[in-house]
Amino acid sequence: MDRIKFSAAVTLIALSFARPALADDTADALTVFKEYVARSDRFDVAIADLYADDAVIKAKRLGPDGRMQTFTFTGRQWKALIPQAIPLAQQLDERNNFQDVSVKPSDTGIMITARRYSRIEDSTTPWAILVTKQQTGDWKISAEIIESRP
Repeated sequence: MDRIKFSAAVTLIALSFARPALADDTADALTVFKEYVARSDRFDVAIADLYADDAVIKAKRLGPDGRMQTFTFTGRQWKALIPQAIPLAQQLDERNNFQDVSVKPSDTGIMITARRYSRIEDSTTPWAILVTKQQTGDWKISAEIIESRP
């Protein structure tokens, strides 16, 4: 077998193994997303367990004056806020509905984007999470971008 044919054969073999792994990664990331939605719907503080300690959360809020404010939290900070925020969300019956969900592999993990409808805000805003495989083998949210409007 000449070099070109050999190289092509090796590439095809490598790609055949890579595709199932990528499909598995996407399925694992979608499992995290589905669990995120389920825990959110149940007002379950265990949603915090889905975040990596070193996650970066960017919460953008459009103020009444039209200016966008951005707040950045680490995963640890966000996880500490969740037990305080969940009872308030439950009291207000805050519900989110995710539409146009899209999944795209990136260099660091699986990016999941959607349009998030907030019942209490009565608005739809962009939303995204990056789900990455941790050293432990678990998949966690390592980044999230949330937008809200009054």
